[in-house]
Amino acid sequence: MFPQSAPGHTPAHVTGSLHTVFHSTAFVLTRDLVIAALVALWLGLARDQEVSLAGAQIAELLQGDLDLNTQGLVVWLDRLKKG
Repeated sequence: MFPQSAPGHTPAHVTGSLHTVFHSTAFVLTRDLVIAALVALWLGLARDQEVSLAGAQIAELLQGDLDLNTQGLVVWLDRLKKG
């Protein structure tokens, strides 16, 4: 059941949680877009170098680099946004 409040008033804990959900969702979407872009870039570079491994194998080998680079790019994008 949803908490009841006075007419015309929204409880702070409800709006605060919506704010948190929105920002965490934006972070997840940004992270996922960065990951997709990096994977596409790296797979293209691997193909240019005639790497014979399957895309999944390449992604598995580069997973640690992918995680670290993604974190760095997301922080950089967030700092750009804040000015």
